[in-house]
Order: sequence, then structure tokens, then C-alpha cells
Amino acid sequence: MTSESEKNAAGERTPAGFHPLADLSTGFMFLTRLPFPGRGDRPLSTAAWTFPVVGALVGSLGGLAFWGATLLGMPPVIAALLAVAVTAAVTGALHEDGLSDACDGLFGGYTPERRLEIMRDSRIGGFGALAMVISVGLRVAALTSLHFPDGVLVFLIAAHTLSRANIVLIMNQMQLAGKTGMAATAGRPGLFISALAFIFGLSVTFYLAGLFLTPLGVGVACAVSIGLSWAFMMMALAKMGGYNGDCLGAAQQIGEIGLLLAVLGWINVMGLA
Repeated sequence: MTSESEKNAAGERTPAGFHPLADLSTGFMFLTRLPFPGRGDRPLSTAAWTFPVVGALVGSLGGLAFWGATLLGMPPVIAALLAVAVTAAVTGALHEDGLSDACDGLFGGYTPERRLEIMRDSRIGGFGALAMVISVGLRVAALTSLHFPDGVLVFLIAAHTLSRANIVLIMNQMQLAGKTGMAATAGRPGLFISALAFIFGLSVTFYLAGLFLTPLGVGVACAVSIGLSWAFMMMALAKMGGYNGDCLGAAQQIGEIGLLLAVLGWINVMGLA
């Protein structure tokens, strides 16, 4: 980053400093298939603070799909499937693809180099297919078990927001595995950008989840979500020396699932259902 300006891939100058609308354009164009005003030419490491903002909208759309299906009298399992389908469609299944590739590489290779090579292969393997089935199945089961549409809407927003805030922190704290790929091109978000994303994600989650849970319950759910994501990233660090874009996608999926399951567990244990 220069002191006055930055250049995009086409050599055009983009403004330096804090430009919320330009950052949002970059965040939405990278993480979703949704149209957003602007060129989206800000460096991804600079625009990473928008990840949880994007997540909040993705979760909202999924929750509204669940709500709408419920209003039409559809069974909870169909409403949950539609909610998951909407979030995947909005993001182009970006994170699901990352989870699949990461599991194929981490569990299918025997050296760091081979694991990265497998992740770059667009074909899906047995580990990846199984991971996709488990991911969709757990999310659908969790949403179905929550029963009430307003709770589904709130917790989907929280799960998508916090899980994306966490991956910005991961990008700041962990080292890259390799010098090519999306994560290497994106760069490392600075401490301010990472803190901004993480604080926003935590704040939104505590406010929304706090509408149904006690502060302790929200704290436990957040700890489970963040802890599971970091546990997966520690495995990636041990197996291939760092993270790549696929691992970030997997961390998002694991964080989302972790929060939904933790919320469901807390509700059941505390007899709130």
C-alpha cells in the first residue's frame, strides 16, 4: 500500500485510506453473486472489514427464506433446506467449495505439497463430498430443530456474521501455505481491519443472540464457533504449514455450524425450547 494511492490489477489507481463504499463493493463482489454499486477494485486485505457485514446480509436472506417457507405452511425441514440453498446461491457456494477442497487436500494428501496440489484440483473427492453432505445436513438439522422462524432468522444472521469476522482474524494471525492462490493474492489484513471486523461480528452476535439467550449462553456459543474454526486451522497449520483460501472457506462453514449447534444445545440444556 502506498501513502497516496493503490493500483488494481489493470493498473488503475484506487484511493488509499478508509473508503467504506468502495470496500463494501469489493467485499460483496468477492464474497457474493449480488450486484453492488462500484468497481470493487479495493485491495481485499483493506476491504476485509466488510466480511461480517456481507455475512449479516447473507444470513438475513437465508432467514427470510426460512420465514417465508414457514408462512406458506411448508414443513420445517423444507424451510431449512431452502434457507441453506439461498445462502449457498447468494455466495456462489464459495465457502462450501472451500470446505470440500480443504477436506480433500488435508485428508487425502501425505505431504504439504500434495495437499495443496489436491486443493487446486477442481474435481471433488470422497472426503470433500462427505464434508459437503455433513455440512448441509448439520445446518438443516439445526435450523429444523430451532422450530421458531424468528429465532432461525436471528441465529442465521449471527452465525454468518461471526464466522466471517473470524476468518479476517485468521488471515491476520496465521501464515500462508504457499505463495499463490486467492489467499496469497488477497494479502494480510492489518490489525485495525481485523479488529474492526472481529468487534463488529461479536457485537452483532451478542446483540442478536442475546434476544433469546443469556449473556453466558451467547458467550458459550461464540466460544464454540470460534474455537472450532481455530482448531481446524491449527490442523491445517500442522498438515501444510499455514492456510489458503480453501481453508478459510472451511473455517467459515465450521464456525457457522458451530454456532448453530451450540445455540441449539444451550436451548435444549436450559429447557428454553
